[in-house]
Amino acid sequence: MLGLGEPSVKRLTKKISNQMIGFQSVMYRLSHEQLGISQQDIVKLEITFFAMSLVTLSTSYLSKYKNKMAAIESAQFDVLRASLQHSESEISLEKAVSSYRERFQQYKGFFDILVDQKQLDPEIDIALLFVKNVSRGKAERPSFIVAQQIFAQVITDNLNFVKNVL
Repeated sequence: MLGLGEPSVKRLTKKISNQMIGFQSVMYRLSHEQLGISQQDIVKLEITFFAMSLVTLSTSYLSKYKNKMAAIESAQFDVLRASLQHSESEISLEKAVSSYRERFQQYKGFFDILVDQKQLDPEIDIALLFVKNVSRGKAERPSFIVAQQIFAQVITDNLNFVKNVL
């Protein structure tokens, strides 16, 4: 084949994993630089949960590929396993999976509102939940303007990537 059509699950998994990892990096930097969360208060695994949730939801809703669910599941496991090693968290993979499932449900509720456009500025609600989770409630609430700007941009960038690449 000439490379046209449906990518293999392995190739699609790699693209999804890279998007999750890149999203984590951006959110870590923004958490400290723009949202003012001190580096010692940032819970890295919570950033992983956020990135995985939004990329998973975007991909499952918007990807055109039939094999996307197998690739998403594989990417989630790969990214969670790798992130757990670098997270400074001393929890098992099983506990991390359980915690991710809980966070996924929280973020899914806000993502659904965002996609359905039933609420004005849902990015602010996502931002507030994110800051609370990532700092374990230690960080101050970000200003609405900063929260809206950051989260509108990163969510839009992620959605555009999924639409155009995945």
